[in-house]
Amino acid sequence: MLRNILIPVGVVVVLSSMLLPLPSFVVDFLLVGNLVLALLLLGSALYLEEPTKLSALPTILLLATLYRLALNVSTTRLILGNGHAGAMIETFGELLMNGNLVVGVVVFCVITFVQFIVIAKGAERVAEVSARFTLDALPGKQMSIDSDMRAGLIDLETARRKREDLQVESRFYGALDGAMKFVKGDAIAGIAITCINIVGGLAIGVAVLGLDVSHALSQFTLLTVGDGLLSQVPALLNSLAAGMIITRVTREGTGSIADEMVHQIVALKPALFLAGTVSLLFALVPGTPWYFFLSLGSFLFVVFFSPSLNQTSEENEAPSRFEPRTPPVLEFVVPTDSLPLFPSKKVVSSEIHRFLSEIHSRTGLFLMPPEFRISSDLRRTVEILFRGVKVMEFSPDHAAKTETFFQDSLAQVLLFVLTNRKEFIDDVSTRRLLDNLERTAPELVASVVPTVVSVTQLSTLLRALAEEDVSFVNIDQILQSISEIGVSSTEPRTLLEQVRVGLRRTISAMVKGKEIDFIRLHPLVDFTFAECERTGGSLPPELIQELERCFEELVDERKGWGVICSSKARRLIHDFLLASHAKAEVFADEELTEEVLPSSLEVIPASYSFDQEALAA
Repeated sequence: MLRNILIPVGVVVVLSSMLLPLPSFVVDFLLVGNLVLALLLLGSALYLEEPTKLSALPTILLLATLYRLALNVSTTRLILGNGHAGAMIETFGELLMNGNLVVGVVVFCVITFVQFIVIAKGAERVAEVSARFTLDALPGKQMSIDSDMRAGLIDLETARRKREDLQVESRFYGALDGAMKFVKGDAIAGIAITCINIVGGLAIGVAVLGLDVSHALSQFTLLTVGDGLLSQVPALLNSLAAGMIITRVTREGTGSIADEMVHQIVALKPALFLAGTVSLLFALVPGTPWYFFLSLGSFLFVVFFSPSLNQTSEENEAPSRFEPRTPPVLEFVVPTDSLPLFPSKKVVSSEIHRFLSEIHSRTGLFLMPPEFRISSDLRRTVEILFRGVKVMEFSPDHAAKTETFFQDSLAQVLLFVLTNRKEFIDDVSTRRLLDNLERTAPELVASVVPTVVSVTQLSTLLRALAEEDVSFVNIDQILQSISEIGVSSTEPRTLLEQVRVGLRRTISAMVKGKEIDFIRLHPLVDFTFAECERTGGSLPPELIQELERCFEELVDERKGWGVICSSKARRLIHDFLLASHAKAEVFADEELTEEVLPSSLEVIPASYSFDQEALAA
């Protein structure tokens, strides 16, 4: 309750002080409070871990500016009305002038212009640039959060919190940009008030109080300089605190700016050595205060040779922490003796690029480049690991040509990937495909994943396509098909058939390049498969036996054959043939174009004694 009324009451008191005269002891208390609050803000800036943890900084700067301006009005009233303004102003004026009016005025002008031109103006510019860059980066950061959520890396609550933090950050830098203009205006107002106090005090002292010009100038300049110093020093501290906060580049896990500066500078050993050496050399120059140079140079060399001071904060936390390593998808384990068989890095990079491009164009897979690990094994055998498991090995001793050993090995790995393509499909590879498509079609990706299907469901769909050697290089067509289906039918088997219809050009091109002898199932048999697929029922045993007998004869008569049926029955027919160990491809009428679809097909079973009415039932 007290915190809720403290700030509003303080604002009302500050505004009232502009209109009502205050006693000198009250003004002294307010001046001391202004200085202490500025020191408190500077200390907060030094030990602040993240700028947004002090998100009230723009409001604090605004209230501090209002506070100082109200104090300037009160002190001006005391200086011009009474000829004195309390102990604080007189003490600071005498401290700065030190008995010399000109020196005091010059020093005060230097402090004022440093505050106005260097600190306030520089902080204003940094705040302006930070606000602009933060707003420019906002869409990209929001897309990154959405991508992480769709990939399942973060949950909905974490994504919501990250978006809120992002909004706070953008508003913080935007508000700070405006608040720094208040600070700059406060510096200008301080210069104007100082000039008014000197001119007004001189006029009042000569015309009203009857003082001579020198006496009036000395008395009122002393008070004005003391007042200006008590106003400009807190303003300088506030500007410095704001500048330190907005110029800091934060990283995750970093501490305060003071701790970070010390560790980063101390960690730069060459800089310590250079500064220490130059300091010791300056100590040899005649006439210089050699003891200062010697002391500082010696201190820098102590820091340079001290291992405890050169360690970063991360190194001080723990000597060595075990971190489990996730095996890469593909890894080459190369013995040291086999390294000469590999070409230069440029050639290896070119071959890997060609390898990945070939995989993507033929399957749609978007793999990460294989990793290479050097082993101290005495054998010269190069091992290929798939997710940490050895799947292939190549011995240079049995290679046809040692000069093309790497290229030949890569060709065998390519064959392994093509043969086992569905094992390479997981949520990570699917997410990589979506990220690549998101650069050109972000709306399409956002409308499908995770609105209609999740990344895991999409991975399952891609594995089903890869199982039947259907390329998903046109991932945009797959997402378009899913988007057109909508959330009404996301059952995996139904979704697969709908997507295959959307990929009819790809499937037709695949069929066109093969020599396949197609057959068609009897319409009643096709209908029976479709009904079993829809209801989840079982096929009649008589039908299973008859079809198995037909397919056995087809295997004996034909080398390559396939089945054409309806899309509703296709998946179950495929599973039936797979369970019967009949190597045949199954296509639906809807997923083949007219130029590929045969005009006349053999229908089975046709010449067999079959109770078709029972099948229809």
